[in-house]
This record gives sequence, C-alpha cells and structure tokens, in this order.
Amino acid sequence: MQTAQRINTKTLGIQGDRVDNLKNGFLWGLGFGLSITIIILITQYVNPSEYEKMQSYNPTKIESFEVTSKVSRLEGSNYVVAGEYKITQMTNFEMYKIEVVIRDEKGVFLQRCSSDVDKYNIETEKTFTKVVVCRDFSDSSSVSSIEINLMGYK
Repeated sequence: MQTAQRINTKTLGIQGDRVDNLKNGFLWGLGFGLSITIIILITQYVNPSEYEKMQSYNPTKIESFEVTSKVSRLEGSNYVVAGEYKITQMTNFEMYKIEVVIRDEKGVFLQRCSSDVDKYNIETEKTFTKVVVCRDFSDSSSVSSIEINLMGYK
C-alpha cells in the first residue's frame, strides 16, 4: 500500500513539474513573440516599405531607350510582348519599368501594361530581354500599334 502511495506521489510530482514547465514555456514563448513583434514594428517605422517608396517615385521616360527587336502574340487571354532592348546613354534610377501601350487601327487606346526590370540588367550599350504580359486582353485582331517605353523612377 505504501509503495502505491509513493508511486502516486511521484506521479503527481512529475505532473506538477510538467505544468510548471508548460507555464514557463508559454511565458518564454509569449515574451519572445512580443519582442520579435516590437522589433519588426520598429524596423518598419525606421525603414519605410518599398510600397511607400514607390508612392513618392516620379516616372521619367528614358529617351536613350531603343527597341532592338520585338515579338507579340496572343496566348489564351493574355497578350504577350517579348523584346530585346538597349540603352545608349547611362541612366541612374532606383527602379525601371518597361511600359507597353497597345492601340487599334484608329489610334484608340486599348490597354497599358508594364513589367519591372532589374536595375542591374540596365547597362549602357548592352542588350537585355524582357517579356511584358498584358492580362485579360480581349481583341488581338484590332491591335495596330504597340508603343514600348522604358520608365525610370527616382
């Protein structure tokens, strides 16, 4: 009988330790989670996000941009414009975008789409390739002209 009571006491002691361990683990986890959250919030306050930076960017059309070759076609409901491009004079911008404007035979605007270009791909007199996808394009038979521009953002 005494051995049974000892076993029960030991078992209860182990369970009590487990509860204490769970409490301590919960408190450590809570403290760690709060500290990480505070660090992230402070970091976002000190360093504005890319979205906030983009809001203040002013687009500039880069005149030294040349289209070396381009191919366009309809793939499903997307109109795809692929091209090879080059810049003849060096530019210094934070961000680049290739902008495509599609018009019909009468010069009526149909759609505008763009795609980001990695700024490390932009070098003077060096060609680079980029594909721009115009999503949900309805009428490819009316496409008459495609205007391609490189926009720089400071």
